[in-house]
Amino acid sequence: MPKIFLGMYGMSDVSAATAVTAQSLGAALLTYGIVAFFARDSSPSEARKAIVIGFCLTLLIGGIVLMLAVLAGIISALGWMGVFIYWIMALGYAYFWFIKKED
Repeated sequence: MPKIFLGMYGMSDVSAATAVTAQSLGAALLTYGIVAFFARDSSPSEARKAIVIGFCLTLLIGGIVLMLAVLAGIISALGWMGVFIYWIMALGYAYFWFIKKED
């Protein structure tokens, strides 16, 4: 699957190491989803705040790394869609971190 997915982004020469790295990233993203799913109804706490801060910073840094890869020509222009998605999600978590007050 990594060869098909990365090929869409102009990365046609996918080595075994690149495929394993992409699969590891997929596992990490699945982990974020699982954590968010089980924390969705949690009451205000330090743990929930830590999850929000961690997700916000992870998405912000991921967007920057992806943006640098697009600007360097490593990933095709389709990579801007990923940058946009990362930063929109980071803004959502930033809202809960900085603006929305705990109940």
